[in-house]
Amino acid sequence: METESINQQRVWNKIAEKWSNFRQKPEKKAEELAKLWKPGKILDVGCGNCRNLLPFFIKKFDCYGIDFSENMIKEAKKFVSKKNMKVNLKVGDVSKLPYKDKSFDYLLSFAVLHHLKNPEIGIKEINMVLKNNGQAYISVWNKLQLRFLFKRKETYVKFGNEKRYYHFISFFEMRRFLKKYNFKILDSKMFGKNLEFLVERKA
Repeated sequence: METESINQQRVWNKIAEKWSNFRQKPEKKAEELAKLWKPGKILDVGCGNCRNLLPFFIKKFDCYGIDFSENMIKEAKKFVSKKNMKVNLKVGDVSKLPYKDKSFDYLLSFAVLHHLKNPEIGIKEINMVLKNNGQAYISVWNKLQLRFLFKRKETYVKFGNEKRYYHFISFFEMRRFLKKYNFKILDSKMFGKNLEFLVERKA
């Protein structure tokens, strides 16, 4: 029997092109952070088509992107080429990031950790690759959306004919995990469809 991770890789490989076609602009939060942070080495975990690295590339950041879907990385290469960007792209999993400890000044994780069976592992890995005093922006879906109120903690959400796995994390679970792995929470918000956290790795 295939693992959930392998199954979800197949799902995201199937939907990669369609997903990417409808997501060509960076999130507003990415644009805000590109203005807030000074240029440095940044990793986008679960980068998708790399759209959220665009404002950082424009601001002269050293950009890296990783995604567990080979086809999503293909979409990222298309986007990077179209925008004349330079990004170091790699196929890999947030559960085991293939980078040296304390490699990055900044890290982005837009709506990624809720796809893991054990989101805590992702937070641990983020901590390992961030430099001391490095900052990360992490968002996950908020279960307190009307469409999810009566769903189980682990569920599947359709995208076309494919089912994407979700493990919902509460606001307070996220805060607990972040503090456990040596993060200082600079800002946290719970509104609309997302839980958002801006954190700093303690030295």
